[in-house]
Amino acid sequence: MQLQQKLLNVAADDAFKQFLLKLDEFYSPIHKIIRNLAIFDCLLSLTVASLMNDNYSKPTFVDQQQIHLINSSNPVVQLLKPTGYVSNTFDMSMEEGRIAIITGPNMGGKSSFMRQVALIVIMAQMGCYIPAARGSKLGIFDSIFVRMGAHDDIIKNQSTFQVEMNECSLILDQCTSKSLVLLDEIGRGTSTSDGFAIAYSILDYLLTGGDSNVVC
Repeated sequence: MQLQQKLLNVAADDAFKQFLLKLDEFYSPIHKIIRNLAIFDCLLSLTVASLMNDNYSKPTFVDQQQIHLINSSNPVVQLLKPTGYVSNTFDMSMEEGRIAIITGPNMGGKSSFMRQVALIVIMAQMGCYIPAARGSKLGIFDSIFVRMGAHDDIIKNQSTFQVEMNECSLILDQCTSKSLVLLDEIGRGTSTSDGFAIAYSILDYLLTGGDSNVVC
């Protein structure tokens, strides 16, 4: 019985190798079909998300860096909690509200709101309707930088604070005048006074020394 099982395994392995060799002969057309199906799936998903949600609308794109959202909501949280979600209106632009400092209690939804802004910008620039009322306006952003959460990297001998500072340094080095920058709880990995000083310095750099014009 064991011999028969071994022979069966050998035959199965050989059949699978032959199958792979046969597939390899048609790699190019199969790869093209899969790629086109993936593109079609993405376009279909964007269409379904845009048309099957009553609270989604088509945003208006403007030539300046601006985020004007009317009764917007987090598309992920909205699916998890379809009832009882409180929508919100948000405004920021180069002329007014260039900086937005989000404050509130623990579990108050600050991080969810920041994710909401980033998701809405991404969805809009992908060609999808957004979870906001008609009349919402958005500028075109060349990149979105997000620093959120706290974690260390023991393998690389990096503390939570060092990881946080490395991520902030990367953002400050790469953001441009058309970037959307979202920073969550900067300076939490060190003392309160040092954390305040770091957060203030980063904010001051983004306003006066860097190129970023829109920060959340």
